[in-house]
Amino acid sequence: MVLVLLLCACVPTPEQEFVVNKSENAVEQKLSASSKPEQKAAMLFPDHWKEDPYQPYDRFTIEIDAEIVQKADGIYPVYRTRGRDFTDADAGDFAEKVLDKPVSVRESMMTKADWTREFQSWLEEVEAHRAWIAAGKPDDGIDRDESEISQKEIDEESEWYREQIRNAPDDLPETPVSDYRLLGLGESKVFTLENGRTAYVSADYWSIRICLDCASQGYLYTESRLEQDQKWGEPGAEVWREPSMTEEEAAAMLQSALEKLGMTDFTVRLSQKGNLYQELGGKPVSSAAGWAFSFVRDYGGYPTSRVPFEPHQNLAYGEDDGFTANKPIEKETLEILIGPEGLQMIEYNCPKTVAGVENPDVELLPWEEVKTRIQSAFKLTAPVKRAEEQDTVHTYRVYRLLLTTWTIRAKDSQDYYEMPCWVVFFDRDIRSRGHEAEYEQWYGPDYWERNRNNTDLMQETLIINAVDGSIVFNDYGAR
Repeated sequence: MVLVLLLCACVPTPEQEFVVNKSENAVEQKLSASSKPEQKAAMLFPDHWKEDPYQPYDRFTIEIDAEIVQKADGIYPVYRTRGRDFTDADAGDFAEKVLDKPVSVRESMMTKADWTREFQSWLEEVEAHRAWIAAGKPDDGIDRDESEISQKEIDEESEWYREQIRNAPDDLPETPVSDYRLLGLGESKVFTLENGRTAYVSADYWSIRICLDCASQGYLYTESRLEQDQKWGEPGAEVWREPSMTEEEAAAMLQSALEKLGMTDFTVRLSQKGNLYQELGGKPVSSAAGWAFSFVRDYGGYPTSRVPFEPHQNLAYGEDDGFTANKPIEKETLEILIGPEGLQMIEYNCPKTVAGVENPDVELLPWEEVKTRIQSAFKLTAPVKRAEEQDTVHTYRVYRLLLTTWTIRAKDSQDYYEMPCWVVFFDRDIRSRGHEAEYEQWYGPDYWERNRNNTDLMQETLIINAVDGSIVFNDYGAR
């Protein structure tokens, strides 16, 4: 079964200010030398970090009680990678590996009948919204737009739908497949397979998606998203289907699918129940129920995070301090849904090529310096001015440290380093003075615990380069 494996010291509040590492060659200099054997013991870190709460500034408190997730072997390689675009050949190769003997193909378009059903569904939604407003906007547990829809807006939207109906084909004829490598970038087609199943396939220079048992574009709907939609009364929750297979059964099928695709250098970040949805007549319909697996590329066995994260952006310095922002780096992502019949959906975005190992075991900063860097960096995120203006009190609660890889741009190159970095997960508790009771009522007593492991919500993080100690900005990388 493919699963994600997660693997106390006290230090006074640092008095020195954090200095951003602006040396152009700092990382390159560190990468040029491997870790020495006698330093290996220092590469293993404690499994927990706890500090007494402290206040670097008035109205700003930092609490640290954090688990530490790290590699068990203490070996930290650095890889060099390059981004690349998909080609027509990639699209054909993917289709050939996933599809089972396609016999015919048609363009992925909507017919007059499809657009007519879509138009009718929209009209029903408009009437339902008007009835809700006429009834005094009762609280029915559904997150609604409270604004009224004018007759002019209805007329304009109706005319747009009628134009789509006029221009749509009456039917979409299927043609025999002679060479489905002709599927090129910027195209989407629907294939009929020899076994009677259909497959929607789309390809672009940055993304390839294949959905089995779909006549139009499908999208992945996960268990964590279901929990959110049930809370707000979204329609997707109404058609959710539980998978008929176990996670273990899906994981066994997953391995064979990865081998068939030649993508065995990816590791599972998260597995959860999932549905493949498509829009039919303006309504979501579940085409398949199974287990959804999210992946990251395996760069030497680094641990991964179940929850998504990005670098914290509320930093108190920027280009005025000599920092030059880099162009954002797109994430390489791979999502697969496994159902009872095997692979149901695959979506691969922003591919990378591994150019080689830059350093088989790079030297990392020692633990005492890591702690100092983290605590000093948090002082730069302190919202001092906003706290004074809004009369608020801010508390940061650090609850997890993850030593994993992050994508860093190489100097004077289009290449990247997959660099070991400390990802510091924390909660930001912001309260207005004199309104503590309302805050507890709104968020609830277990708000932080409920959201720390929510795989559908982006987590607050501070990211520190484990090699040179610099803060990693949002524009530096993505994982």
